Amino acid sequence: MLDKKLKNAFNFFQDGNLSYAEQSLKEIITIYPNHPIALSNLATIYLAIKKIDDAIYYFNKSILQNPNQPTLLNNFATYMNEQGNFDKAIELAE
Repeated sequence: MLDKKLKNAFNFFQDGNLSYAEQSLKEIITIYPNHPIALSNLATIYLAIKKIDDAIYYFNKSILQNPNQPTLLNNFATYMNEQGNFDKAIELAE
């Protein structure tokens, strides 16, 4: 069930249907509140729809669950760099 929900959320995201992707990921997080992939993907969606505070919250929560995941750290570091928060970007990239 979890894999199917993650795949559905990914497909919605790929198709540009961000509201359905967000909804699917929130359903996963309701059941698995610390699921690092769902948290990270939700952060990415929030970046895409410019809900920056929510994106940062979910990136940080995901990093707490999976602190050594390179893709997650790279994505968040790239965003922080784009925002001019170079110290945080470097911290994440190290």
